[in-house]
Amino acid sequence: MTASTYDTAVIGAGILGAATAWRLARAGQRVVILEAGAASAGATGNSFSWLNAVSKEPEAYHRLNALGAAEYERLADALGRDFRQGSGCLEWAAEEDGITALRQKAARLQTRGYAAEIISGAAVRALEPHLRIASDAVAVHYPNDRWVDAPEVTAALLADGRKYGVEIREAAPVTGFHRHGRRVLVVEAGGEWVQAESVAICAGTGVPAIVHMLGLALPVNRQPGLLAITSPLPAGILSRVVYAPGIHLRPDSSGGLRLGAAGTDALTLEDTPIEPIPGGGEILLHRAAALLGLSASVSVKRVYIGARPVPADGLPAVGRLPGLDNVCVAVTHSGITLGPLLGRLLAEEMLGSPPSSLLSGFRPERLTQVVG
Repeated sequence: MTASTYDTAVIGAGILGAATAWRLARAGQRVVILEAGAASAGATGNSFSWLNAVSKEPEAYHRLNALGAAEYERLADALGRDFRQGSGCLEWAAEEDGITALRQKAARLQTRGYAAEIISGAAVRALEPHLRIASDAVAVHYPNDRWVDAPEVTAALLADGRKYGVEIREAAPVTGFHRHGRRVLVVEAGGEWVQAESVAICAGTGVPAIVHMLGLALPVNRQPGLLAITSPLPAGILSRVVYAPGIHLRPDSSGGLRLGAAGTDALTLEDTPIEPIPGGGEILLHRAAALLGLSASVSVKRVYIGARPVPADGLPAVGRLPGLDNVCVAVTHSGITLGPLLGRLLAEEMLGSPPSSLLSGFRPERLTQVVG
């Protein structure tokens, strides 16, 4: 079988794979993206997509996320479009223990130079008049946080990548590798052979199975999540990300609200049917209606259910796979905040730049083991 030849094969067409391929192609590489399903169909399409570094610990992970959010400025300069929306985030707690923890978090973020201002419930209502919160409540305002439409960002990266020659193959699951010693020579995907000088595995929850084909184990947990999208609402109902007790929500590009909560995630399975609307969606709608005084005519129009990739210790795994000279991996939670940054850093290393110190604590060798 004749193999098509490329400089790099990127496995996965979510935001991280798209950003990596885009950076490599802009540097002059011939790149092919191999996607098992459709672009953004995995975790990228099932994300709350809040750009932030608010609850990211330890400090090195916080700083990586803060730089990840800032990377969207670089992305805007390159693509001529700023994808960031909204004007900050508001968070508050209900119980005394939660309020204490919130104050401590705000103080910690302030010492790191992250914008976090403790405000009253009355000040919250001045920013978002429709929110129902007691005047004497304790809240934190993160004025620099934003949100993005992750599939929209990914589509823009792929579209611009095509201008630089990126080839995108959907419905092309990876089924094997041909290697010689420490190098992969050919990737089998979608019934075809792809010859590449290097390989970048950016396949989210698919990473463990793909890495296993190379004789390694890299544990990545599949964390089910449910997001609900409401019917369109009048303009001005909400302009920011909100993390309230029992629910988080933000405007959605559809004109409705995007709703989620840790509690409903915990009740969700990957195979939970999305039609009719599952109970978790109705719970989220009820909470949002109470928080914003929504009318009874507002409904849940769509539910997203999917698995988010979370490496075993909760931190990113980015860089060259041990024992292989030309294969890298990138897998992380917080993929929307980190995607453009990790894509750039990974591409730079694959192009010969010295390993980035930003990734020194997030290399895959801390998690990988040889199979058998």
